[in-house]
Amino acid sequence: MLVCSCPALAREPRDRKWLVDYVTQPIPDNDRNRRYFAFINSRLEASGDAWLGLDLDWLEKGGREGYRAREQTNLIGGLSFCWRTPSLKYSGDKALLEKLRRAYLAVAAHVTPDGQFLWPGDQDMYWAGSHEHAWRLEPLIVGYLWVGENFTPEERRTIEAAIERAAGWLLRNRTVQWNNRGAVWCAVTTLCGLYLYKPEYAAAVEANADAIMNAVVQDDGEVGERTAQYGGGGPCSNYTYTGLSYVYLYRLLSGRDDMDEKLARSGRWLALYNSASLCPLVPGASVRRAYVNPANMKDLLPFMERLSRREPFLGGVADRMMEKLGRRRGSFLGHVISPMIWAMLEPRGAPVPAAPPEWYANAVALYDRPEVHYALVSRRYQSGITFRGRTREGYEFNLRGIQSFAYGSEGPVLMATDE
Repeated sequence: MLVCSCPALAREPRDRKWLVDYVTQPIPDNDRNRRYFAFINSRLEASGDAWLGLDLDWLEKGGREGYRAREQTNLIGGLSFCWRTPSLKYSGDKALLEKLRRAYLAVAAHVTPDGQFLWPGDQDMYWAGSHEHAWRLEPLIVGYLWVGENFTPEERRTIEAAIERAAGWLLRNRTVQWNNRGAVWCAVTTLCGLYLYKPEYAAAVEANADAIMNAVVQDDGEVGERTAQYGGGGPCSNYTYTGLSYVYLYRLLSGRDDMDEKLARSGRWLALYNSASLCPLVPGASVRRAYVNPANMKDLLPFMERLSRREPFLGGVADRMMEKLGRRRGSFLGHVISPMIWAMLEPRGAPVPAAPPEWYANAVALYDRPEVHYALVSRRYQSGITFRGRTREGYEFNLRGIQSFAYGSEGPVLMATDE
């Protein structure tokens, strides 16, 4: 396996100063980033005075039934970026900063002494695992680095103490699973360790990271879920992208350059797994979800931007993803707060080549997993064949035994859709 925790391996240096410098760096003004800014601003304009749905009444009091905490804490992180970043509609907005101040204090008031997030009436989702806790904590930490310096010393002490309690809970409650949940725990616990400057967080992650990362990302590049519940392993038309976003974040925050060869193979696999127009080619081979055009495909953006420095062709995958997003309704927010934020922080590599590389222009690959079997083909066209899909109760997905074709940048001739 290429991923290894051997201390002799060179790593890119990481500490709290690196974290702060990285997430607060100025975003370069270039054509690529202007495209990301335009997409984000279009969503901010459409929101009007609703601030994307930030609900201070709920954050301060709770009380409405529903799954709100993850949504609201993610909004706090995303809006904090919008407030800090020139070129965005909410940049420097005094009214938004006041709302963010209230939001952070409201969250702090709902972090228990033990470190859990708890609002009256919220479906807290703790039954699903500590990755749900991580999804609430991650945007609060990064968002605080964007706006926290504008709060009073007393407010900062209150917020920082709550963040530290919540980080401690995550450290004590590990999700060591060979799937996206394990990747989430690794990435966000690593973030906590950098933010708090406490090495015990990195030590806890490194005791488990190799097994998790090597399961989520296979040697042949396939990214997926690897637990018995999900057919013993294979791609997922939803959680492949979720897992990928946190494999990316873990690689970035840990500085583990020993992962790069394997992740480059994942970039190639993902380019083949979807058509050139970014439509999934083998949704029938999914082991967990039956989506055929998932909204979270945008999770691949920062990963592809990073890999473009190694494989310029993959920068074109990010470009085509943005073209697709421009034709769809949807938020810029999502996993890792917003994949577009991290994508803009990644420098783009060399220009996308006019001709595709050989691995894409002439590819045939078979993937035989315990309960799914599929092939990916790429020549002047792209094709995906699902030979065998899951049939167990609860996972009886459609689209088994189907072959899709897509010529060039056109959509597949035979394409299922959720829309």
